[in-house]
Amino acid sequence: MGYDYMASALMAMDHFNSRDNSVVSAITKGTQNCSVFFPNATFIDSGRDDKYAFEQMLGERSREPCAILGPFFEEAIESTLMLAGSFHVPQLLYSVTDYRLTMPRTGPNAFANSYSHQNLALDIVSFLQRPGMERDYLAVVHFNNDKRSRLAQQVQSAGEQAPRRLNVTTIELGPVPPPINTTAHYIETWKRVQRTGYRTLLLLYHRSAHLVNYAEILDDLNMLNGDYVFLLMKEAVPPHEVNSVYKYVKPGSALDKLLQGSIVLSELDGFQWNENDEFLRLWRSQNSSFTQRVNSMTPLKPEQPEYLQGEADYFKKHSPYPGASYVYDSVMAIGLGACALRQRSPDSSGSKPGRELQSRKPPSASDLPYTPLVRAIQSLHFRGASGNVSFQIVDKIRPPQGIVVGAFNIRWDPETNEYRAILGALRAESGWRDLEPFVYANGLTSAPAVKLAIDNENHLSKWVQTLGLSLLCITWFVGLICALGVYLTREDSIMKAGQPIFLEVLCLGSVMTSTAIFTLSFDEGSGWSVQSLSVACTVTPWLFFVGLVTVYAALFCKVC
Repeated sequence: MGYDYMASALMAMDHFNSRDNSVVSAITKGTQNCSVFFPNATFIDSGRDDKYAFEQMLGERSREPCAILGPFFEEAIESTLMLAGSFHVPQLLYSVTDYRLTMPRTGPNAFANSYSHQNLALDIVSFLQRPGMERDYLAVVHFNNDKRSRLAQQVQSAGEQAPRRLNVTTIELGPVPPPINTTAHYIETWKRVQRTGYRTLLLLYHRSAHLVNYAEILDDLNMLNGDYVFLLMKEAVPPHEVNSVYKYVKPGSALDKLLQGSIVLSELDGFQWNENDEFLRLWRSQNSSFTQRVNSMTPLKPEQPEYLQGEADYFKKHSPYPGASYVYDSVMAIGLGACALRQRSPDSSGSKPGRELQSRKPPSASDLPYTPLVRAIQSLHFRGASGNVSFQIVDKIRPPQGIVVGAFNIRWDPETNEYRAILGALRAESGWRDLEPFVYANGLTSAPAVKLAIDNENHLSKWVQTLGLSLLCITWFVGLICALGVYLTREDSIMKAGQPIFLEVLCLGSVMTSTAIFTLSFDEGSGWSVQSLSVACTVTPWLFFVGLVTVYAALFCKVC
């Protein structure tokens, strides 16, 4: 991944410097009379060590960066947000990121060029409500983790605001999965998931090891019988390498039952479904000299083997790693933003015309929280290798319409004895488009039933519900008539003696007490979501007891 991303960045620099508009046509107009170009880059590979990238960047203080690209993992991104602020340069993110990373307080100079969790939540909801699936209920099972909890809340919010409401319940399953034979906590929580009756489950776990543990519990609870639709995270089930991650899984095992027919949503590069993609064509046209350039910039550590470098025909033999076009467009955004800034004001970028693209000096207290270059990038609109690139002004994330998203169907291929991720649907600017039918865990191309499957069907009967609501309406009507009567006769001597204000409070208290009948008149059989029923259950004692307190308060005050 790191090698391909570095090659994509270098290719973008070459194309920008030569004003090659093969992929980004905006270079033709966006760089007129612009002397900005990219110098020979120094690449820093953070690996999985957040502190390593931080220390290496600080070591480059003598040659300050013009921007920070990436890194890919969120933990590393959070550690380098501080660097972007201290260098006062933009930071372009090209991974699925938490939307808060682009907020002014968290990352004042950060942009999300690819997918954000906010967009992922919207796509999950729209996919589940597309024709042919039309799910009404979704249970989101997640970690006790800030990022996963926020994503669960975003899915819940997106479901509430959807044109056709998607009832979403979120269930926290703990921080990490311990061995299932040492604690009953996880088993009891999965039983709670089962009791919701929701047949569509979204598992917000980003490691395959999590699914291994939970699959056994699900199998013991008979939840892998084909009645459920499972949505899995691409980090746990990466579509482009699903077979290499799960090559050890035995057919018929609990994990196999969980994977078969499951669905994974992921942002896509054009070359992942289109062999005529222009970025892919240019990638494959690179020769051995370009490979040598990339190899020379590969920041190998002493303990790393040389096979991590590419062979002479690497770019002809290997397709780009997913996300490569987002890296390409991030570099282009930096160059185009710098040219736009230079055209507006030659001195506004902190460097004179004709000099290399470079950063400003560290900001003083009087500097604005956003650099001019950040604002120039923020106003860009161009067609790039990954689609339409633009940024929303408020949160600096890329609008979902400019990102192509795919829904992958995980299946077992008996001919090759391996898992395959079949691209079943695409979501582009015009909405979801089916490519081929999904095969679900039940072996059919029709999704399992979407209705609630509640074990205990002891619901309120219609006549009991009707009787209770009828008595409630009578109580409300009588209370309203009495309150109106007291108000209209408030000047009468007899009514004055009865103290109208306390009589009005009595009417209010009686209405509040009787309103508890309304919140008690609905259950799962009425079609209410678990969230709505939980709110109604919580409100009921408050209505009843606050109403009683109000009535008796008026009586005691009247006595006094």
